[in-house]
Amino acid sequence: MLTLTTPTHLQKNSKINNIEPSIQKHISEVELLAEKCGGTATRLSGLKDLIQELPKLGKVRAVISNPYAIQGQTIQYKETKLWDNQGSIQGSNTCLCLLLNHWHYGFAIQDWDSNGKFSYSLQFFDRDGVGVYKIHLTTKSNQYTYKSLVIRHRSSDQTPRQSISPLPRKIHPHQDEITSPQLQQCWQELQDLQDLPSIFHYFGVDQLKGLQIAGTDFAVPITVYGLQYLLNLLQETKLPVVFRTYNQGAVQTYQGEVQYCAATGGCVTILDTYFSLRMRSLKETKLWIIRKFKGSNEMAVISLYDRYGTPVFQISSQNGYGRTAKKIWQQLLTTLEKKV
Repeated sequence: MLTLTTPTHLQKNSKINNIEPSIQKHISEVELLAEKCGGTATRLSGLKDLIQELPKLGKVRAVISNPYAIQGQTIQYKETKLWDNQGSIQGSNTCLCLLLNHWHYGFAIQDWDSNGKFSYSLQFFDRDGVGVYKIHLTTKSNQYTYKSLVIRHRSSDQTPRQSISPLPRKIHPHQDEITSPQLQQCWQELQDLQDLPSIFHYFGVDQLKGLQIAGTDFAVPITVYGLQYLLNLLQETKLPVVFRTYNQGAVQTYQGEVQYCAATGGCVTILDTYFSLRMRSLKETKLWIIRKFKGSNEMAVISLYDRYGTPVFQISSQNGYGRTAKKIWQQLLTTLEKKV
């Protein structure tokens, strides 16, 4: 069973920073935020140039979310690289991959938080009004740099309203001709399992259909209880792992350990010293163990998908920890499969 009491040394970091999307019908979070323009909210422009300057902010609390997972972590950004509509930001134990064509709107928020303290943040949204990424200043952030960024990137448009437009849903062409051997051959040629979506796109199938076609040597479905069981084992072994949380505009990667985990009320919470993750509504998702073999070397990840086959969250072993760590990871997954 998963422990339900937070260790004392992690209690200060157990809060998961997140501004929940609006539950009001037909009103997006960005529309509600725009109503505060001229007050506690400032609409921003020149977002690419602003992103380049994020390392100057010092240590911040970054939050990425999707309908099923909210990941928050304390970060010191170190290096930013942008090209075309993509980019990456490196930090301590973390990497943020950017899909900038989904970073349509940016706002600076200066307001009182739920604890009665004055807070500063930068928040970015897609054109449909859904949050892509949020950065909250901490006591170790540079407020002077923050205020300077807001002044220099302040948009001339500060009207208290925001127009939005829906995102087109991805449609995969129907493909009856695909066979398991064809898919497996391409699968084996991959250098990294992170490139697997490109194979599914090539064959014109969504990711869930592709996993089903591949066969159990490559992909095995597991249950939510299986995920909870694995997290409990990771908490016991303190095995270094990699967490990835996805949304349409970013992928946030964190390297660390499961210091604490708990399952309650249909939610799963994971904590490390400067990291927090909360997963919810997991009964609406699909979980898979995904593998790739290259000689005697095996790569494996646990991936969580929504009902449309869109990646939500992933856990994998860390590179650079030698054969022992890889062996432990494989043993954990083998044990998990026996529980399926």
